[in-house]
Amino acid sequence: MVTGQKPAQSGRRRTKFSVRLEASDAQAADRIVEEKGFRSRNELIAWLLRSYLKQKDDLEEQMFAMIDRLEEHLSRKLQQINTISQLNVAQTDALIRWIVTAMPDLPHDESGLRRAKLRGFEHYKRIQMVAAKEFRDRRANDVYRPEHWLAEEENQAPDSPEDVSR
Repeated sequence: MVTGQKPAQSGRRRTKFSVRLEASDAQAADRIVEEKGFRSRNELIAWLLRSYLKQKDDLEEQMFAMIDRLEEHLSRKLQQINTISQLNVAQTDALIRWIVTAMPDLPHDESGLRRAKLRGFEHYKRIQMVAAKEFRDRRANDVYRPEHWLAEEENQAPDSPEDVSR
């Protein structure tokens, strides 16, 4: 309960508080006053209040710092995902352009068309097998972990069909 105010010697105004404590709490306060070297219980209470407020401010600063670090981390991860997405689009575009430019003209007769479909299906199966082997090898070497993304610049798109079948 506030009972009055009077100016302190340092120019700040002080407010007087009356505190009622249990006997055991008062004894504990007296022990702390002796251990810490305070002149009175009032100094102890003022110190406890300042310590609590400082700790609260420190925790708030730590929380904001953690949120900032989390934001930076998420931003970097989203940038990595964006980069990988762009790489995927570029590779797909390059593959489609290569396929379109390398595709032969289709025969006009029925038997030639069937042979072309069979050859195309065989090429497709070979490409799928190469892709499956590449995926298996990369997975075995942990290439799909984020720290390996974009680390190997020498792995470029193949220039010819012979490069794909290797």
